[in-house]
Order: sequence, then C-alpha cells, then structure tokens
Amino acid sequence: MIRLKSLLKESNTPLSNHPELINTGIQLAKSLISVGFTKTEAAAIVGNMWAESTFKSTAGTLDGNGAFGLIQWRGDRKNALKQYAKLIGKSVTDIQTQIWFLKVELKNSYTSKQSGGKLIPGLAKSITDSPEYEKNMFNRAMSYGPTIQDKALGFAVKSERMGESELAKSKKSRMESAQTIFDKL
Repeated sequence: MIRLKSLLKESNTPLSNHPELINTGIQLAKSLISVGFTKTEAAAIVGNMWAESTFKSTAGTLDGNGAFGLIQWRGDRKNALKQYAKLIGKSVTDIQTQIWFLKVELKNSYTSKQSGGKLIPGLAKSITDSPEYEKNMFNRAMSYGPTIQDKALGFAVKSERMGESELAKSKKSRMESAQTIFDKL
C-alpha cells in the first residue's frame, strides 16, 4: 500500500521534479519518433506515460481487470497488447514491444507487418468491429490545440480517456512533463 501511494504521488508531480528520470523520458520519446511518431506526438505521449506509469513498463497488473504498462492499457486494449507481444514473440513487459504496439494501435489501426498487414489475430470483437477507433481518437487528441501542453491534455482526454477526478490530479504533471520532453528533444 505504501508503494502504491508513493507511485501515485510520484506520477502526479511533473517530470522536471525528477531530473534523474528525464533522460529516460527522452529515450522513450526518441523510440516513439523512430517508429513514426512526430516530435510533438512523442512528447505528448511521454508526458502521459510519466503520469500513468513513471516510465515503468511493468506498472500495474498484467492479469485481471487492472491497468498495465507504460500507458496503463486496460480491458480489450490490454489484451490486444498481449496478443501483439505473442505475435512478435516478445515479452509484453518489454519497453520496445509496448512502443511498437503504440504505433500499431494509434497509427496502424491494429495491423502489423507481422500479421501480413491484416488485423492482429485474436483481437476482441470490440476492436475488430472498429479497428480505426484508437487511431481516430489519437488524431483528435493531436488536434486538441496548438501547443505541446494542449496535445498532452488531448492525449489524456481522448486516448487515455481520463475521468475528470483523475485528470484533475495529474493534468499539470502530464502537460508540464510533455513540455519538458519536447524542450529537451
């Protein structure tokens, strides 16, 4: 319980308060850029990763109903991450696997080179019925406003689908952390 409280407190403070972890954020952003995200998109995502998991790819719970990973996937999206990891023969806890999956989910509409450009096998009906949903939500998130902080907030609202009370606790952290990463790239 103490560890959870510590983690939640840590993730609700801006990344700039944790200078020892800024380079980790920069490396995550560079990994996102290397798979096709823009600098702005990568910084917005990493600002949210900080608030969601403090850059721990193993944060949360892999089994059951809880959230898991760098951006705390839940439900069918978490199961899709697991299916993708299985498809490529990598661990679901691997940071690069989660980065690649973000591209698959947010840019490729759940298709991948490993699946021959078709939908990843074993996806839930909710995803196969609307494989473009996450991509469309991400595009809306990146249209939330002109600044990096607007885009970080857009990602929290549209891609992470944050509730008002949770967002109230972490909004400043997400926005300022995204700005820190953007400025350092």
